[in-house]
Amino acid sequence: MLAANLVASIFFIYVLWSAGYFGILFVLLAILAAHLLGPPLGRVIQKYITTSTKVDRMEIVGVERDLTYTGRGGLFAPRGGRYFVRTRKR
Repeated sequence: MLAANLVASIFFIYVLWSAGYFGILFVLLAILAAHLLGPPLGRVIQKYITTSTKVDRMEIVGVERDLTYTGRGGLFAPRGGRYFVRTRKR
């Protein structure tokens, strides 16, 4: 999601700059808009740009769990973890 937030922030700040509204209030509003639009945009970027569906010659060689990531678990919610899947081409 970081890539989508960064791209959206840069885009909104560029639009403000080119329109002549490059003030601190407008920059903060652009960052807020990028923060709100970043997660949906991130899913689109992940689906169509950064994730490949060409897995016909791929082989999973290992799975690791990162227990340091706590996710959005609250006081009574279970805490999740991140998984890293190592692959290689056959």
